[in-house]
Amino acid sequence: MEPKPHKTYAEQLAVLKRRGMSVDDDAAAAALEARSVSLLESVGSMIVEATAQKNECEVQLKAIDETETVRIEAFRRFLLEAEEALEGLGEQRSEAMIMITEAQLAQTELQVGMENLTASTSRNLANEQTKADIERGLEQLRRMR
Repeated sequence: MEPKPHKTYAEQLAVLKRRGMSVDDDAAAAALEARSVSLLESVGSMIVEATAQKNECEVQLKAIDETETVRIEAFRRFLLEAEEALEGLGEQRSEAMIMITEAQLAQTELQVGMENLTASTSRNLANEQTKADIERGLEQLRRMR
């Protein structure tokens, strides 16, 4: 509902006269009209100021929303990158575990190989010692003949 258009004191008196009414104190009515006009101007000024403040608040809210949207998007990108990094680390961890297992297996194989080599070396030494003993024994037999 829109407010009625403002009417001057004279216009208001004319309306009252048409309706068969009158104002007893013209001076008080004129003072009241002056205060009313002043109040109306003050209210109009406040409305303009409040509208400007409302518009400024809307601009600031929009800027805040845009800033928050940018922050949220940046945070989402950060989370996505962190998830990708974790996924990559998980893959690297799996690969490292496989390499460790393979290294342990190779170490076990080397240890078994070393034990076999040690045993083989010991047998070879024992065989060479036995061979040397047999050759000495044969040499002694030859001398005895």
